[in-house]
Amino acid sequence: MKNLIRVISRLNGFFALERCSTAYGMFKFRKFGAFGFIVIFLVCLSFSPSPAMGQFFFMENEQVGKPAEDFTLGTLSGGQKNFTEFRNGQKAIIVFWATWCPHCRAQTKELNKTKDGFVQKGIKLVLVDEGEKTSVVRQYVTKNKLDFIIFLDKDSSLADPYGIVGLPTFVFVDKEGIIRDVTHGIPKNYEAILSSKKVGVKDQKPNAVSAKELPENSIVSQFFEKLKSFFIKK
Repeated sequence: MKNLIRVISRLNGFFALERCSTAYGMFKFRKFGAFGFIVIFLVCLSFSPSPAMGQFFFMENEQVGKPAEDFTLGTLSGGQKNFTEFRNGQKAIIVFWATWCPHCRAQTKELNKTKDGFVQKGIKLVLVDEGEKTSVVRQYVTKNKLDFIIFLDKDSSLADPYGIVGLPTFVFVDKEGIIRDVTHGIPKNYEAILSSKKVGVKDQKPNAVSAKELPENSIVSQFFEKLKSFFIKK
């Protein structure tokens, strides 16, 4: 199954298949196995690309507006590090990622190029690898010369506390330790998000439709509700 998703992941130019890659990450965390993968794969193929589909995995995260869950994890360089101590009162962007995820690879490489800008703005980048072996992460980090402290969440213990349903996931935490937004990429107005006392301050993209804006009786809206209920029950 991993070989199959790696082939799918490389087809980054095709919208629906990109969503399948992210969807696989969600099912990997929930451990639904082959059945879950087949279901989400068929769903991806069933819906034609549309603004609504583009928002499929951008449903509101229930942790927004709440204090960020503190955690202590092992790091790639050895030893344990605590998130609150590492943040040290600064704003932070927690990046949940994995080496198998094509979007994660693109995002981490870009962050590696621009990390100095975040440092100058007093923003901590907290990279948390989800569910992978240390050797796999080390090989990727070494090969790509990533200059970060990498937290290792080997058993995906943070997936539930942070409501992670796909990778990459970016969690924006302000100075007070409150989650201001959760996205799957870094928007241009990320500084405003981290400074705002309002929650969910995202870039407004033309023709973007969120799950909340869909008509209550629409097929897509009904599907969103059933999917959300399914995960809550689990």
